Amino acid sequence: MYRKHPESTPIDLQEGLIGWMPPKGVLWDHFTNKWVKTEIFSRSRKKSDQYWEPEKEPDWYRKKRREEERTILNTENPDFYIEECMSYRQDQWFKRLNGFWFMNNGVATYITGLHWLYLTHWRIDIGLPNYLGFDRPRFYHIKYVVDDPLSFGRVEVGPRRTGKTFVGGICVYEPISRTENAVGTIQSKTGPDGKEVLGKAIISPFIKLPHFFRPVFDTSAGPRPKSEIRFYYTSKKGKNISVEDYEDELESIIDYKSSAVRALDGRKVQAVLVDEAFKTEEVNIYDRHKVIRECLVDKMTGKIIGKEYCTSTVEEVAKELETYEKFWNDSDPSDRDGNGHTKTGLYRYFISIADSMIIDKYGNTDRAKNIQIIQNTVDGFKDSQKDVSDYRRKHPLTIKDAFRPRSTDCQYNLELLENRYDILSILEPKYITGDLRWINPDNICEGVKFVPTKNGNFKLHKDIDYNSGQWNNVDINGSVPNPRSKAKFIGGNDSFDNKTTVDNRKSNGSTVIFYKFDALNPEKSDKFVLIYCFRPKKPSIFYEDTLKIAWFFGCQILIESNKQGIIQYFEWSNPFGLNLTKFMVHLPDRQEPGIPTTGQTHDSIVNHTREYIEDCIDLVDYPELITDWTKFDINNTTKFDLSMSSGICLIAADRIKKRKVAIKDKITEISEIFPVY
Repeated sequence: MYRKHPESTPIDLQEGLIGWMPPKGVLWDHFTNKWVKTEIFSRSRKKSDQYWEPEKEPDWYRKKRREEERTILNTENPDFYIEECMSYRQDQWFKRLNGFWFMNNGVATYITGLHWLYLTHWRIDIGLPNYLGFDRPRFYHIKYVVDDPLSFGRVEVGPRRTGKTFVGGICVYEPISRTENAVGTIQSKTGPDGKEVLGKAIISPFIKLPHFFRPVFDTSAGPRPKSEIRFYYTSKKGKNISVEDYEDELESIIDYKSSAVRALDGRKVQAVLVDEAFKTEEVNIYDRHKVIRECLVDKMTGKIIGKEYCTSTVEEVAKELETYEKFWNDSDPSDRDGNGHTKTGLYRYFISIADSMIIDKYGNTDRAKNIQIIQNTVDGFKDSQKDVSDYRRKHPLTIKDAFRPRSTDCQYNLELLENRYDILSILEPKYITGDLRWINPDNICEGVKFVPTKNGNFKLHKDIDYNSGQWNNVDINGSVPNPRSKAKFIGGNDSFDNKTTVDNRKSNGSTVIFYKFDALNPEKSDKFVLIYCFRPKKPSIFYEDTLKIAWFFGCQILIESNKQGIIQYFEWSNPFGLNLTKFMVHLPDRQEPGIPTTGQTHDSIVNHTREYIEDCIDLVDYPELITDWTKFDINNTTKFDLSMSSGICLIAADRIKKRKVAIKDKITEISEIFPVY
């Protein structure tokens, strides 16, 4: 997959990771380090009878093997072999290391050596595994990761009962069982869980392997290892000597460790399975991964000498969901540093329920039919949002389903949010990314312009014609600018401080703009038209960015008053010598501008946001805002910058609306109803 033949064809291994499919019948021979032509096996000439069938041990082999063993013991010649037996063993090793081609319903199909070993000899809880179409690209991905010198391993997420643990087990066993002085290990949710995984996913298949794939191992504690497999001689005497005692010992080991962060600290590890990596709530996944990553590197050469295999479902996770999703996002192979590594060093891989159910004898499935089955089931839960959320999380069609919050954890209507997000995910973005810049930095009173840029921090809705002359509607009275589009736009602001979130991320500053309902333009109003969520190096830059937003839209912004820095900036500490207080919303019965983020305010944010989502979710065009609402935790608001700023904005919009209704006897100025430019 990683190695490229001159006639290889590219295949997408997910996330834009491109592997290389060898030409039909061609394999890379790890014995000779050359490309070789091999037979494409077919169990039948009839197309419909061509499918995977595990190769059986020849009827004659065991009898001749016993002859070999007797001769070796009687002559004490460990080099003796029967040619026919040796030829069979060499063929099996060739397939294990190099892969296999076979005809499957008329299609020449390549499986990796590890996949062949899994299907042919790795007996799991159901016996030999079935050939499953979704397993083939999974093993392609594993092969790429193993061969890529820049990869520290992989992280896999998918539904239950897709064989993640058994596949992880063989990923650890295969390299360790043919390498001298190597270490393979397992970590799981707890130490006892790790021991259970070792027993189920490695020891049980191991003892059922043919002798030529089972190196000599220590049986001093019994014929079946319990807590580790030690590839060492067992001390024996006299008649207890067996043919295995003439084999070389690897002096390698496979064991398990506790789930503790530093359980592997100081070990040099060639393969580690982190089972149910996203279910270890008592351990920070980043802290543990940093320790594991150090174990996979040769300190002398700096080269990667081992691989980490993280596997997990997500449906039971609650507390650390955002951290686990960040770990997943940090394993994106399309986002690498200057050394060619992802942030975690791992490559992510997702298995959809649509690819892993109702599989025919060729290993194939009808994806569209499976999606319809899932949707029909979801429709049956339409009266229970909790059942819908739980079912989608346990049967994920997409990775977003896998990280879907539990309905009981979401403050808002999760189904509405998810449905809107799904719609936006297949549409072109409805916003333009860019920067707001002063037209004349020496005289900011000339206004602000929007400049589209790929990496800008301002996301402006495409409904906003930024090239028209209707922006910068601000009057200047001496040193006091006065925004004149207050009746049309309103903003909300959540400033940042030095607090950190659970994943040690400092909170961002966020400002959003809301286009209030306009009876003359109902389709383009009553919606958010700009979002900004960023943490500049200096708070003053954020304050100025907020000013640019307010100036461009000619509107007021309701500011979180707990953080005085931005209020002081608008009042007197800005470098422009202007009194910018008219850009800030003053709530009734409060002398100071802004809104304090107290428990009462948090409740108000939730109420206003919930009402808006129920009434206007189809007007929300920012996926990141929906994601933030989905995860919003009223008891831990620090990391939900967009939820806070948008909620504050909705409070401001609602306050102004109520104020207009309340003043019944006052003659309203025309500018309060129709925007004036």
